Amino acid sequence: MFVDSSIAEAFISTLKETIVAQYGVDPQQDRAFGRMAKVLAHHKRLSKMINRDSKYIVHGGETDASDFYTAPTLLDFRTDTEAYHASACMQEEIFGPILPILRVDGVEKAIDSILTREPLAMYAFTHDGHVQEKFMNVSAGSLQFNDTITFMLNENLPFGGVGNSGSGKYHGYQGFVEFSHMKSIMINSNFNDLKARYSPQTKADMAVM
Repeated sequence: MFVDSSIAEAFISTLKETIVAQYGVDPQQDRAFGRMAKVLAHHKRLSKMINRDSKYIVHGGETDASDFYTAPTLLDFRTDTEAYHASACMQEEIFGPILPILRVDGVEKAIDSILTREPLAMYAFTHDGHVQEKFMNVSAGSLQFNDTITFMLNENLPFGGVGNSGSGKYHGYQGFVEFSHMKSIMINSNFNDLKARYSPQTKADMAVM
């Protein structure tokens, strides 16, 4: 996640407060907080990810294999772009409650980083039409403003990646087209067949060709 440096401190503070407000000081005790899929390999993968990036943890970080639990975890890379992109959590899809944060100075800096990734989905929180237009010109599988993931509930919007994030799209009519084989069929008649197609060709035939 990219956050403008001017609001980063307030944003991260609000995130922490919201996590506590929704799930308490210890989210593991709140059964409303979802657990990971009961696949030990997946839990270990997330645990290793957190351990490798532990120096950037500003909230959460706890894991419990016996409960398939991973705490809501915030990683603050501040303005260290190199560390952010080289971090364990940015090498693959996370599929867990881990949020890496990079502070950027302006929307252009955020877009510059996104341009190298071609994300499956991109979310931008802004009501500024000019800023929205800039994000619309960024290559991504999907783009949603001022919310996350809910665009998938709209069956009129095709879902899929682009470039590094995949190819093809599905949902609704687009899904029907994507997973159907459109066979090409052509029926020819012998009416008005071009003699120029066949040898020997005259100079006039060659001119037609």
